[in-house]
Amino acid sequence: MVKIAIVEDDDNDANLLNVFIEKYSKSNQLALETTRFKNPLLLVDNYSSKFDLIFLDIKMPLMNGMEAAKKIREKDKNVVIIFITSLAQFAVQGYEVEALDFIVKPIEYNEFSLKLNRALLRIHQENRKFISLNIGTNLIRLDTNEIIYIESKKHKVIFHTTKDKYEIRNTLVWAEKEINDSNFCRCNNCYLVNLSYVLKIDGNDCILPNARLLISRPKKKYFQEVFVKYLEG
Repeated sequence: MVKIAIVEDDDNDANLLNVFIEKYSKSNQLALETTRFKNPLLLVDNYSSKFDLIFLDIKMPLMNGMEAAKKIREKDKNVVIIFITSLAQFAVQGYEVEALDFIVKPIEYNEFSLKLNRALLRIHQENRKFISLNIGTNLIRLDTNEIIYIESKKHKVIFHTTKDKYEIRNTLVWAEKEINDSNFCRCNNCYLVNLSYVLKIDGNDCILPNARLLISRPKKKYFQEVFVKYLEG
């Protein structure tokens, strides 16, 4: 799950950003979580590096967005920052704090979706890890960020990804060791789930894009605890 902070004092603009993020999330089957801050001081004070992306309005009371970005960069060099501004000339200063981009108000969805897509690609590239799969005579280099879940079935493992399904003869234990990523967790003995794609836990089911997987009784408590820790960063 990608965690997004919206730092915007204007309620209408903040709500519009939320609507656009939800629309993008549904269109692209991505789990995106937003947290809104009306005042940049609420984010900057006691800042923790739990956000992947920050939409930061430049013109705000108490502390403007540029000042807030400088404070954030003192503590977090990696978080992606996109400025929201009504005056494009201010956005040039964004290079000083390594901002990825800026969006000029009034915000339109087409432009917003392009900028969000670019931000997600940056986040994705910074967290890339690969696993090699021998499929027939081909060697597939699979990005683990694209794996939604892995299924064990009749001495085979099936990789369900955002693009396709890949099936090889091996075990889920092998896949778990190869990936070696704390963002993956078993919801039962047959499924290894990428927590970044978990939309919610519904009773005894783990809800993923286009999939509902059973959480076994012995693993339910642990799976819930790991998922909560993942959400907390």
